[in-house]
Amino acid sequence: MSGTLVLDCEGLSKLVRRTPDGHKYAVGAIVAATAIASPSPVTVLTSDPEDLLMLCGPGIRVIKI
Repeated sequence: MSGTLVLDCEGLSKLVRRTPDGHKYAVGAIVAATAIASPSPVTVLTSDPEDLLMLCGPGIRVIKI
């Protein structure tokens, strides 16, 4: 279905566990999972790019605002 995004809970859980304080970064993990699952090109705007750069990897453009 066009416009529908399904997030994989196991994948999201792996993203949360990639950081030492994963529970603190749950929102960032959801944003990263959404960005990774979206068709390219993807740009994420954030006030804290360091965490999202780590979670998203090189395929996602992260811009500090």
